[in-house]
Amino acid sequence: MLSGSFLQAVKFLVGTTSSDTIIVTVSSISLSGLGVTGSVTTAANALTAIAAINSAINTVSQSRAKIGAYESRFNFSLQDIQTNVQNISSAQSVIMDADVAQVKSQLSSTDVKTQAAVAALSQASQLPAELLKLIQA
Repeated sequence: MLSGSFLQAVKFLVGTTSSDTIIVTVSSISLSGLGVTGSVTTAANALTAIAAINSAINTVSQSRAKIGAYESRFNFSLQDIQTNVQNISSAQSVIMDADVAQVKSQLSSTDVKTQAAVAALSQASQLPAELLKLIQA
């Protein structure tokens, strides 16, 4: 895996949808591939070696920066997923903890009040007829 043969355009799913992916490509680096060879027996050879070492340092630094960027993206995705899990758990808890007895009690109270109001209205609508009977008698 660390030789670089495994990490060529590997896609990692880091979210809840198929588009939430990170594609990782890491090239292998070897000392001979960096061009660090030769001897430092003369000043010219030493300058050439210093230039090759500086180039190698730049190449390694770029690779490390690329890996650091991948790590940062993975950490951000992790925090996002953790936040989503916490929010979903909170919402589920609110739903599961709903006090069904209290809601049923409020519904029953509202029904009783509605029935009392209907009864009062029906008695009030009969009042003029009762008054008319008294006046006629």
